[in-house]
Amino acid sequence: MHYTETEEKVKPGAEFVDERTALGHLKKFIACVWDPDDVVEIRPIEEGTARVAHKDFGRAESLPVAFDSMRAMNQLGWHMYAGVNPRPTEGVSGDASIVLARCLFADFDGGCTVEQALAKIQAAGMPRPSMLIDSGGGAHTYWRLCDPIDDLAEFRLLQKRIAAALGSDKTIHNPERIMRLPGFLNCKVKYGKPRRVNVVESDPARRYGLAEVVDKLPELPARPTPSSGSYSSRPGGPDGVNRCESYLRKIADSIEGCRGSNPMLQAACETVKFDLSPDQAWEVMDWYNEQKCDPKWTDKQIRHKLASAENKAGHERGSRNQERFTAADFGDIDVSGIVDEKPPEKATEAPVEPAADNGQPTAEAAQAAEAAEEVADDGFVDESFQFAATLDLDCYMPPGIIGDFVRHSLATALYPQPAAAFAAAVAMMATVTGRKVTDTNRTRTNGYFIVTGESRSGKDSPRQLNKDLLVLAGGEKLLGGEYIQSSTSIVTALQTGGGISLFQLDELGCLLDACKPGASMTSCMGQIKGTLMRLYNSSSGLWNGDAYAAVQRNITILCPHAVLLGTSTPARFWESLTSENVTDGLIGRFTVFECAGRVRPNPDKWAPPPESLVAPV
Repeated sequence: MHYTETEEKVKPGAEFVDERTALGHLKKFIACVWDPDDVVEIRPIEEGTARVAHKDFGRAESLPVAFDSMRAMNQLGWHMYAGVNPRPTEGVSGDASIVLARCLFADFDGGCTVEQALAKIQAAGMPRPSMLIDSGGGAHTYWRLCDPIDDLAEFRLLQKRIAAALGSDKTIHNPERIMRLPGFLNCKVKYGKPRRVNVVESDPARRYGLAEVVDKLPELPARPTPSSGSYSSRPGGPDGVNRCESYLRKIADSIEGCRGSNPMLQAACETVKFDLSPDQAWEVMDWYNEQKCDPKWTDKQIRHKLASAENKAGHERGSRNQERFTAADFGDIDVSGIVDEKPPEKATEAPVEPAADNGQPTAEAAQAAEAAEEVADDGFVDESFQFAATLDLDCYMPPGIIGDFVRHSLATALYPQPAAAFAAAVAMMATVTGRKVTDTNRTRTNGYFIVTGESRSGKDSPRQLNKDLLVLAGGEKLLGGEYIQSSTSIVTALQTGGGISLFQLDELGCLLDACKPGASMTSCMGQIKGTLMRLYNSSSGLWNGDAYAAVQRNITILCPHAVLLGTSTPARFWESLTSENVTDGLIGRFTVFECAGRVRPNPDKWAPPPESLVAPV
């Protein structure tokens, strides 16, 4: 379907009336930017921290399927970004991995309207873009090309020429560049209220030859470089730039209002320690500025940091090149403090701005202080609006079915809770892989899981999602009782499920009480405790039930696979713990997931599990 410039235009900044309209804007973006089978990288980024929740990959044509879960995250304060250039395969990102570019694009910041952006484009002699987007804080423009660019060095150069000619964001030129997705909110706190990101105009059929877009653009002027008087001209070796970038990937992001000056200075010091030439140092700092700084630093500010780094780390010039190992040798593990054989450097205070001759702060310092004050005023975020989580959100959403389960749960639950959703997803996978998976030690996937949380913390909804999935997949016989009346009921459920059963129990208080020292093992709950302990240890062999004089009553199950997912209040759980039952009792066999607090309700968002979740089950 083609969207022309006269079809379904949206007034910049207008509110969407429903989710269908928002999804329509995402579909327009997909049609203009990618081919249907392109591999797309989705990157949610948390407002205020630049923390990436996770990186998702999928075919462009399947992106609308993930819209609900993306929208749920976005409404909880996560910005939705996607890589404009297709990725070569799923799970692969980084500038060096990109092999083609289907579009040229520009990002107009500072409140630039779409009309103002169009005026600049017309003045530069460029054609009308294939797509115009109101980003909530500016405008984005895209020119879809008839033939993709496979020379990514040329792509960089052309992007820089466009930015120079239009006065748009100069950092928008690296191949793996991510941009905002329309159909979602721009959640920057400085705006006060979140703003919609709208497609104002789009036409996938409006494609251009490369010459049509860039032939009238001026060549780039010579780029200013730092004064060579303060720097050694010795290069850091043929791989110095790549090795330095590997270090910079591990240091903190430079975020305004979060002592962002310190990481920037640390990055500059690394260019000295790698003995980079002025050009190499500038290239690395340009990369760091693009990838890890918000807002971007000016050329003048970067030169100042490089000069400060020479004074601070000049005595360590070339020290990184003497190391036997580098951080790059250890993949994603930050070992810079180890290979240095000394603790990481403490962050230094940002330099004090000079005062004017009259003793008053300079205009530049006053402006910076005012901006910092504004950030402080706007920086308040209602914590109830965030997920209550004890770990980073990406820890709960690994690639695959577990991550998909968690995302669907967060998008549809009345009280979205990552820890509870993850626990339920793991319990589900433990169930459906029952008696099928083992290792060399004959360890099975049976497990006992408990989720602790107060009321309204979101610990209950994921259990219902498990039931829905098993019913839709025809596996309802695998569902054990929601309350265990006796040890016999456990055995009966396992027999019904062919040796596999998932018990989802609310308020495990009675069972936890039975775990306390002194509890009678002959009581009903004591027998349940004993049966669960023996089943847990018998998952790789033959389980023999209680022996009766009447032989026909004796029961054996080969490789019994009982999975238990229960909930409890924190107080009840902690009261049940003793030094004895933690080490050798039933509680010691539980994996515990803690809900960090109450969450804001997410009403009227329920939806049945999609086929993409049901099919694997």
